[in-house]
Amino acid sequence: MTDEILVRGTAERFRAALVQIRPNLDPRDWDLGGFIEFPDSSCEDSSTLLAVYFAESGLGAWEVVSGGSPDVGLGSHAWVEQDGLIVDITASQQEWPNPDVWLTSRPGWHDQFNETNRAPAEIREELAELYLRLKRLAHEL
Repeated sequence: MTDEILVRGTAERFRAALVQIRPNLDPRDWDLGGFIEFPDSSCEDSSTLLAVYFAESGLGAWEVVSGGSPDVGLGSHAWVEQDGLIVDITASQQEWPNPDVWLTSRPGWHDQFNETNRAPAEIREELAELYLRLKRLAHEL
């Protein structure tokens, strides 16, 4: 059984680290460009980094789930899941009326994104340095 209080606190620290590091990113760095407008346009990479952070924090393996919506206004989205628990740290992007850190086992809102991929998290080489910076910062918060 997942300790939801521990998961929430870990997700909140990691999201806070993303928000704090954002002004220090170089917008000319193509690999990090998606994080400049966090949480907008960074859901898949943010979810991947969060899933790895969860695993390294002793919270077990998490899958990154992504999907697209037939609603043109919604586009695509990604989040992490473990045993039916969804954690989404970018659901408040694009002025969507959702919490900054969303834990739910009722995927109603997430169901509108037709699942296109579900996979274990693996950090792309281009994001490895950013992840290490985020990890250090999140541990300090």
